[in-house]
Amino acid sequence: MRRWRKMLVPALLATFVVQPLTYAETLDELQQQQQQTETKKGELNESIEQKEQSIDEASSKIDTLTEKVEALSEQITQTAGQITRANEAIEKTEREIAELQQSIDTLAAKIAERDQLLADRARAIQAGGTVSYIDVILGASSFADLIDRFTAVNTLIEADRNIMQEQQQDKATIETQKEELELAKEQQQEQKAELVQLNEELTTQKVANNEAIDALEAEQARLYEEKSMLETEYSEALTLSNELERAIIAEQARLAEEARLAAEQRAKEEAERLAQQQAAEQANATSSVTGSLVQEAQVETAAPALPAGTWIRPAAGRFTSGFGWRDIGSGPEYHYGIDIANSVGTPIYAAAGGEITYASTMGGYGNVIMMVHTIDGETFSSVYAHLSAFSVSVGDTVSAGQQIGKMGNTGRSTGPHLHFEIHTGPWRGQKEGVVNPLRYISL
Repeated sequence: MRRWRKMLVPALLATFVVQPLTYAETLDELQQQQQQTETKKGELNESIEQKEQSIDEASSKIDTLTEKVEALSEQITQTAGQITRANEAIEKTEREIAELQQSIDTLAAKIAERDQLLADRARAIQAGGTVSYIDVILGASSFADLIDRFTAVNTLIEADRNIMQEQQQDKATIETQKEELELAKEQQQEQKAELVQLNEELTTQKVANNEAIDALEAEQARLYEEKSMLETEYSEALTLSNELERAIIAEQARLAEEARLAAEQRAKEEAERLAQQQAAEQANATSSVTGSLVQEAQVETAAPALPAGTWIRPAAGRFTSGFGWRDIGSGPEYHYGIDIANSVGTPIYAAAGGEITYASTMGGYGNVIMMVHTIDGETFSSVYAHLSAFSVSVGDTVSAGQQIGKMGNTGRSTGPHLHFEIHTGPWRGQKEGVVNPLRYISL
């Protein structure tokens, strides 16, 4: 398994190797590179999210195991305390058994003394013949002697009886105490053995859990390292995206300059043509054909250079957000255009005549179209973002009111709408040269 993981990580990272950036010569190629960058960023984001999920799962498992280890440690501490108390109880019982053994030894000595006394008495009787207690009583010489002899015999008999009873009681007491202490010691040893076994089992579980925590922490460290590597790749992808954006800005400036020069050339040619036409009119004042040609020329050249004030509304719908500061839930932010909301697929129109300079995806814009306009010798750019479809391509020349795309919900968008911007000069990024579109269009 570990070998498989070592093979997987390089293979995963190889998928996202950042290739050296080579600037394309055409805006079409720049758009393709931008799309590839966005795709790669999406893939990296997905991989980073998967790593974060795996890290969270590992953290959760570590927390669970740590809680188990803490509980086991507490149980081990409690069990160790019980084992200590069991050892103390066993030691106490052993001391009691030792003390009882001393009592037994003392009592045994007393029993031995009594046995010796009885034996001496029996030998004395035997030495005197077959004399019995009855013979002693019957041998009395008088009634007073009889009473004395009877009392003495009764005392001896009672003494012998007491000795025998004490012997039996002492022996029974010693045996009972000894049995009780031996039984208590046996039970205590069994309890200690159970506690020792429980302690060993808890310690084994604790060791196993600690080993599992070590493995999970190692896995978590590996995941953090892989996530860091992916984040580095993502950072490089973002840098690449910024480089492409700068390239697109440069290309926008080049196209805008070409459009401006083309407009100046057309204006110059038109001026020359008008001058020639006026000369022809003076020579042929009555020529209706010349007047017709002049009119056609004027109509033909009106579209490329629209006069100021000819901007139109780029889409039908509800005005939802204006130009300037706003808060859409993630904190205050500056809105560099206006928003017009409607359903997906609503037609989007060119707000003024001009040339399409960009038609592709770009970060938070989603699908976006950019145009360059030359109006009264001044260059403008317009931006149409979050589209669902394109109706034009880069390089197309369109007139005001011509459909260029359809409304959508792509990029950083909270619902289907058109984000519309107007910039003075060529597009130089979202913040450069941007103006409030409501200066030029009416809603």
